Amino acid sequence: MKQFLVLSIVIFMDKETAKTGKNGRKKRSLPHVEVWDKLGKDPEKYQGYQFPKVTVAVPSYNSARSIARTLDSILAQQYPNLDVIVVDAGSTDRTLQIVSSYYGEKVRLYSVTNYNLSEMFNKGVALAKGQYISFLCPGFFFLNKDSIQSIMSLAIDHEMPHLVYGAAMLRNRQQQAKILFRPLVLSNLRKGYQPTSLGACWFRKDVFRKLGGFALDIEMKAGLDMICRIVKSGKLEAVSTSRIMVDQELRPITRGSIVQHFHETLVVVYRQFGLWAAIKWLLLYQKDFGRIVKAWWRNLRIAFSGKGG
Repeated sequence: MKQFLVLSIVIFMDKETAKTGKNGRKKRSLPHVEVWDKLGKDPEKYQGYQFPKVTVAVPSYNSARSIARTLDSILAQQYPNLDVIVVDAGSTDRTLQIVSSYYGEKVRLYSVTNYNLSEMFNKGVALAKGQYISFLCPGFFFLNKDSIQSIMSLAIDHEMPHLVYGAAMLRNRQQQAKILFRPLVLSNLRKGYQPTSLGACWFRKDVFRKLGGFALDIEMKAGLDMICRIVKSGKLEAVSTSRIMVDQELRPITRGSIVQHFHETLVVVYRQFGLWAAIKWLLLYQKDFGRIVKAWWRNLRIAFSGKGG
């Protein structure tokens, strides 16, 4: 019941955004189409040869615990034209052994010298054979076997836009699962709010030729930075669906991850929208200070009592 309520709120927000555009007000968002009920009702509306080739890039580093589930999810997709790239940063556990068992026509393995997610994403882009590319980290998986086929049907319906995205389910052991899906508008991006997770985005490959690759100094918020650049270009098109495409197992929340989230979000907002937007984000929208205090208090209680909670 809670999941239904969250989705209802999100869909209502998107309808209001679409209505604003129709009333002739100045648009502050990418040319954008919202799709709700139609997606997935006719997954076989196109023949296999009509679908574009899709590359899924998987960055890995000591991911033995989760990478098999992610690769199984990708290879289980009922999609006729799939290319899978694993970009590894020198794993020392069983990751490479596990990946090697998937070698074949669809799965390729490449290495980079350093663990930098943005560098690994860029390597995936450079090696991609697909017209569209997505990025799925170990621990993330597609929710349905027709996720890629449905999203590419949507792309074909709308003449192959530069960005196609759906909703993402975010889970970790410390919080209740959440659904991430927002309209793609500048007002949200200025607040540091992504429309969805990077794993639920499919980028047309020529986006990276036009805008360049992921910024190497941004990792956790690489998706936000790239989406801001797409919207600011003013010339690229997007389409979205509120259907949940990806289930993501998030990293445990630590003081280090909160600080990284704070720093990278601030850098992206400042870099893309300027000093005033960054100050406004600091004063009104960031929530990381509160998270740091909670993490500090939790660790303090553990130190004195010997147990969490």
